[in-house]
Amino acid sequence: MKTWVAFLACFAILFLPLPAEAAARASVTGKAYNVEVRSVDVVYSLDGTFRALETVRTTGRQENVNEVRFAYDFEQEQPEAAGRFLEDQKVALVRVDGFDPRIGAIAEAERVAVTVDGQELQADRAADFADYVGWHNVHSGSYGVVFPIFLGKESRQETHVVQVTALLTQDGVEREITETAVLTLALENEHVYKEERALRILNMAGTHVDAYCVGDRIYLDYPSQDYYNYQEWVLNREAPAEVEIAFADAAGQAIPGVAWAAQARSEAGETAALFLEAEGKLEDGKAVFCAKPDSRLAERQKVVFTVETAEAVYRTPEMTIVEREDIPGRDPKGLYFAQSEITLAVGQCFDPVVLAVADGLPVRDGGVGELQIALGEGSDRTVLEVTEEGRVYASRPGAAYITATYETGRVTQDSVGNMHRDSYGAPSMKITVVPAGAAPDEAAPADAQPAGRAWYVACRTLNVRMGPGTSYAKLGTLSRGTLISGEYENGWVKFTYNGQTAYSSADYLMQVGGDLSGLHVTCRTLNVRAGAGTNFDILGTLSRGTEIAVRDVLPGWYEIDFLSGIGYVSSAYIG
Repeated sequence: MKTWVAFLACFAILFLPLPAEAAARASVTGKAYNVEVRSVDVVYSLDGTFRALETVRTTGRQENVNEVRFAYDFEQEQPEAAGRFLEDQKVALVRVDGFDPRIGAIAEAERVAVTVDGQELQADRAADFADYVGWHNVHSGSYGVVFPIFLGKESRQETHVVQVTALLTQDGVEREITETAVLTLALENEHVYKEERALRILNMAGTHVDAYCVGDRIYLDYPSQDYYNYQEWVLNREAPAEVEIAFADAAGQAIPGVAWAAQARSEAGETAALFLEAEGKLEDGKAVFCAKPDSRLAERQKVVFTVETAEAVYRTPEMTIVEREDIPGRDPKGLYFAQSEITLAVGQCFDPVVLAVADGLPVRDGGVGELQIALGEGSDRTVLEVTEEGRVYASRPGAAYITATYETGRVTQDSVGNMHRDSYGAPSMKITVVPAGAAPDEAAPADAQPAGRAWYVACRTLNVRMGPGTSYAKLGTLSRGTLISGEYENGWVKFTYNGQTAYSSADYLMQVGGDLSGLHVTCRTLNVRAGAGTNFDILGTLSRGTEIAVRDVLPGWYEIDFLSGIGYVSSAYIG
């Protein structure tokens, strides 16, 4: 009997009325929702009082879903000023609506509590997107939740639990409704990442601006009023000057295949002081950038140059651009011929290479200076003919000398008030002319040159062909003074050009150092560097007359044995 009474008592308890608090609660789960994901940039008005979010990418509104795919390009997304907790992150906003209509009817945000993944949803007020996070009117009068997510380089899938709790009064009774939404987001970075490789600047040549590199600094020197062409420059001041930049990889070799130079960007994201106006496809490893003096120097002086191929992206270290106005032209500090003498056969011609003492680079016409090649005083004019362009023709057997003069464009005044242009002259170069078809012991015509490895381009522009003959297709060109490494074959030099075998006529090439044995330093003091370029550290110095042991030949440089290791010296100072 007692057992039966106890059973009835328990049964009665089950059917007792629930407390009012329990009866006023409701829970909603297992629904699908309307979801949209968008990445954004913040846009400010001029007075700084208004801001809005400009959409960069969006999925568009997808209705009645629990899974959403969001594709983006991470490298094109802009970092957001995201506050104390999310500083400089790349962010997207997710908005979700379709909650219980009774919840959506509650406009008072303080009566709605939102958690995402168990944490109260609230944005740091310093975040650019803070005003958009929370419980809002998100779509055509429909209320919903907006919360941030992070975008990374790696694609990933993540699940978020969004819980909304609302308090409402119904029939005089305060009720609580909790709705839980479970969303799966597939975040896919569609940016294709290529291998990162180092990029070097070999040299620069400017028009209406003297452009050159010193270490990690690029100087853009605009001409002073002392220049003979200054007035012409002033008249065209609005037109940007042009700077041709020759690029190479870390080893000083040509960038393989088709390559494009990207628009250089400054530290602040501004277009750099050197910029591209047209497409930046490299021609013979070079691209033409524009330059114009600008007062925004501080915003544009830190820059990284980028060159991209189908396989890789090449980047320079960060470089500083220094713009200077009213600067005299770069002083060559003296001239010398690349070779002190040469033997030609009647009918042969070549363009002498004149180098600057300052940097060992070829001296060219144009810009603010003027180079002149002339027959030396007292030389027989019937032996050689020198054109206005500086090309030398061998006319008849004999010996003669040529000279080089460079006018800097700088105008100075002497003690008696006379004005004159400063200039430099080079020691004369001897040219011996022998009869056409002379024996090898009488001359060194093209067909009898020894098989060496290092050659200078002696003409203004030299064609590079696929085979040893003018009937072969042209691969490109080399400019005067370019140093190549190749082997002599029947009047042609065979070498590697942009990763493939190429040929150029030996008639327009001057051999440097023959078999590369017995080479000596020709200047007073020569720097030995850690790499093939003036931007590398100096390991030590060599004095004039020091014999070097060449390990390899690079464009404009020799790799040598130095201090139980290797070093690099400019080939312009070796003979």
